[in-house]
Amino acid sequence: MDGSINNPLIVLLMAVFCILLLWQASWQLVRLTAIALQVLASRFPRSHIMARTHPLRAALARRLPRSYAFTAARLTPYRFSGLPLSLVVVAAVYLMFLLGGLIEEVVEAEEIVRFDAAIDRVLAPYRVPLLIQAETSIR
Repeated sequence: MDGSINNPLIVLLMAVFCILLLWQASWQLVRLTAIALQVLASRFPRSHIMARTHPLRAALARRLPRSYAFTAARLTPYRFSGLPLSLVVVAAVYLMFLLGGLIEEVVEAEEIVRFDAAIDRVLAPYRVPLLIQAETSIR
């Protein structure tokens, strides 16, 4: 025997065992991270960031009340209509531009155009003009 494992059942069982082991380790890491954050929060009971930024935010609220209210509503992480929705919209716009560029590259690729023309020539004898007119009138 050359040391390789030829039994697929053993390979499958080892893969399942490794997946379960990684799953258990990741949950232990999550649990330990939560405990570490609780310990850090108890050591630093109050952060003074709110005290430092409060006058600035109060001045913005007085000077630009509608803009400040809109921005504060968009950046609150406690409601879905706040920060989560803003991040989802930003990600959707990013993906739209990314996929738009990808589609443009695919459409302009010469190989794709030649392949499409070849498929068009192959299917040309099977076209029924009446069905084509019906389909174009639906649009």
